[in-house]
Amino acid sequence: MPRNAAVARRYVRALHTLIDDKNPSSALKLLAELKAFQVTLKNSKDVAKFFFNPVISKADKRGVLSEIKAKLPGIEKFLEILVEGNRVSALDEIIEEFEQALESDSGELSVVLESARPLNEASLDEVKSMIQDRWKRKIKLTTVLKPELLGGFVARAKGRVLDASVVNQFEMLKQSLSA
Repeated sequence: MPRNAAVARRYVRALHTLIDDKNPSSALKLLAELKAFQVTLKNSKDVAKFFFNPVISKADKRGVLSEIKAKLPGIEKFLEILVEGNRVSALDEIIEEFEQALESDSGELSVVLESARPLNEASLDEVKSMIQDRWKRKIKLTTVLKPELLGGFVARAKGRVLDASVVNQFEMLKQSLSA
């Protein structure tokens, strides 16, 4: 578990209160604003140093946030809460947890499908259908090539792995012959 995961979950509950139930896209707008701020922190060493520096007062940090509220109106108050709690450093984990919460709310599950070779559309559809049936969730698939698998695939989602690779089958055969 990442070091800020428990903290991130608490802040995600606060983010949920900012979602407009009448506007389904409001959650995606909040996520986009969070990611924009995250990109700013990653791309500007000066901005990152400013927000991560414990010597700089919270009042000064809130002042900078008030200057950018036009660009990030949905999350300005949330960022102020992060500044007050000295939790700006947990932003990456908060975004990750928020994405997972939104995914869970939508009933989707992000799956990374690793395969030795690129799969054609028919094979992808068949694998996707099999994973959906097995994990009882709508699947959002991302494919990654891993030639070391030799054949088959490995499907990975948060807390779940389905290994149908040739390498795994060889390993299982080796173990059964050893026993």
